[in-house]
Amino acid sequence: MKTIRTSQETIDLEPLQVHEFLSLVNDGLEQYQESVVVGEVSEFRVSQGKWVSFNLKDEHEEALLPCFLMAMQLRVPLEDGMKVLVQGLPRVYPRFGKFSLNVKHIEAVGEGSLKRAFELTKQKLAAEGIFDTVRKRQLPAFPEIIGLITSTEAAAYTDFIKIVKARFPGLTIYVAPVQVQGKESIDGIMRAFEYFNAHGRELGIEAVVLTRGGGSLEDLHAFNSEEMARAVFGSKLPVICGVGHERDESLADYAADVRASTPSNAAELLVRHASDVSHDIAAYEDGIVHAVQGFIQSRVEAIDDATGLWFQSLQTLLRQCKTNVQSQIRLLESYNPRAVLRRGYSIARNTAGHIVKRVTDVQTEDRLDVTVSDGTIQTVVR
Repeated sequence: MKTIRTSQETIDLEPLQVHEFLSLVNDGLEQYQESVVVGEVSEFRVSQGKWVSFNLKDEHEEALLPCFLMAMQLRVPLEDGMKVLVQGLPRVYPRFGKFSLNVKHIEAVGEGSLKRAFELTKQKLAAEGIFDTVRKRQLPAFPEIIGLITSTEAAAYTDFIKIVKARFPGLTIYVAPVQVQGKESIDGIMRAFEYFNAHGRELGIEAVVLTRGGGSLEDLHAFNSEEMARAVFGSKLPVICGVGHERDESLADYAADVRASTPSNAAELLVRHASDVSHDIAAYEDGIVHAVQGFIQSRVEAIDDATGLWFQSLQTLLRQCKTNVQSQIRLLESYNPRAVLRRGYSIARNTAGHIVKRVTDVQTEDRLDVTVSDGTIQTVVR
């Protein structure tokens, strides 16, 4: 036992090792494990892509709170000067003897910081092509089954269901009830997208609707998070997003395949009136009938044209054949011996029937038969 002497009295205490003392301090700090602190970010930095550290300070007071968290826990873009709300566990790290707040949750607060976080996240996602229009999918023309992600206790849910049922009563809706505000809302909505990605096809779901009513930037914080935008972008089914009022915009809107100005507008864009559908079907039927009739008529006309051309070609061929036959007949007639005889010629044959071609072929007193065009003359050579 060692004695510690003071100017007033002597106090007998058991000395502690440094790590023992710091351990007692941390035990005492555990009662503040749900501490929530708001302040302005300063000296923000990321080390080795894994660790995030910054100081949290008051706007007017000279108070400074070192904060620490893992980079993967950072759900909001930070930079010096932004106002944030953090929740975490105060600790003294024995190795460095440094007091800091081990952050579990952080979010931007105040209109200026929220707008800045919005712009920083928007720039990052735009650079990755998350908002590109070329990859956006069309909504189904006549959906019969849809998925809905919203709070079933909000007016947005009531408005959406009312319009859908008025327009197309037979449409099936699978609802994923979630919180649409607060720090738990992001995880809940992401789980809803994961469910529809895993089971949407087998359920026959053709499109997913993400919606909520209007509110301030703080109210719409979940819909402006990077995780939310990536969940919408990564959906295996087309997504229509109707968040807030017409003036409101969110990163979820930009990432969606179709943006609706309000929850009601989302229902109007996705679901058409049954009467309109019936009218379109009738128009399609008329179009098909006219198309078939037109096709048949064009084929008939083509057959008629082909038949006319065939007959014309056949007639031409017959005329050519007739001309050729007549020409051959005239040629044959020109070689007919009788035709020659009719022109004044004659043929002399001896008694043996041989044609006399030369004078030397006959002798005096030979009998000859001379054939002319109309008969035979018998003569004797003198």
